[in-house]
Amino acid sequence: MKDLLKKSIMLGIGAISMTKEKAENLVREMEDRGEIKSHETKEFVDELVKKGEQERANFSEVVRKELQDMGLATKSDIEALALRLKRVEEHIGIAPETGGESFQPAQFPSGE
Repeated sequence: MKDLLKKSIMLGIGAISMTKEKAENLVREMEDRGEIKSHETKEFVDELVKKGEQERANFSEVVRKELQDMGLATKSDIEALALRLKRVEEHIGIAPETGGESFQPAQFPSGE
């Protein structure tokens, strides 16, 4: 499983780094070397960018699935537990050790 995750990350890094500008530079170099004709460059750039976008989507899905398979808690899991803990504390009439202040769940950055 670690090998698959490592390979997926490396593949994703390569695909993600293929920006339109980098694709255009690569194609320009190929054109200069005569490996591609000038009328094919736009199509080739578009194809490279499209492939990069597909690989980014695939990479994100593979990483998400691997993390899920590892059984790691997600942001929503942690938020649900914080809310549940707050409700239990309210039900039994105690507040966490905050110097008597009311409980405030941790604030998480947006996005998972």
